[in-house]
Amino acid sequence: MLKISLYKELLKDYPIHWDNWQKEIKQYIELLKQWNNVAGLVSPAELERDCIEHIEDSLSLTDYVIPYLTENSELIWLDIGSGGGFPTIPILLAFKEIRTILIERKIRKTGFLQLLIKKFNLVNTKVICDTFPDCISKFEIKQDDIGIITARGVEKPERLAK
Repeated sequence: MLKISLYKELLKDYPIHWDNWQKEIKQYIELLKQWNNVAGLVSPAELERDCIEHIEDSLSLTDYVIPYLTENSELIWLDIGSGGGFPTIPILLAFKEIRTILIERKIRKTGFLQLLIKKFNLVNTKVICDTFPDCISKFEIKQDDIGIITARGVEKPERLAK
């Protein structure tokens, strides 16, 4: 069961269209469930519980990500190892204007992310199927254009800093 009151608390300082966000977050979880067997997006053991915890973890970044990227709207949020879409998708469903690049090396997970981008009209988000840091030079991503980097359990912090 979604913790809507907790999510509202985490996002209380932002003008969120709650009905739309709730509808889309539920659709997102359903898509995660449908695609999980094929793409291995999240641990299947307790999928529902894990999704709820991942959403909560994702939204806990909002106070860091949103003020910075809305004040510096030309900057990009770069997420490495995007897999099932955490932490980006729960936040992007509320803030679709944020420029985001999702980097995922596995083709099935990339397909899932592309589906999300299309379904939820995340027009400022793109996905790259490649490895980090190889994709930075291949796709001509300028270091000065990157405002925030997130990576959940895929890279060592010192490697990201390079």
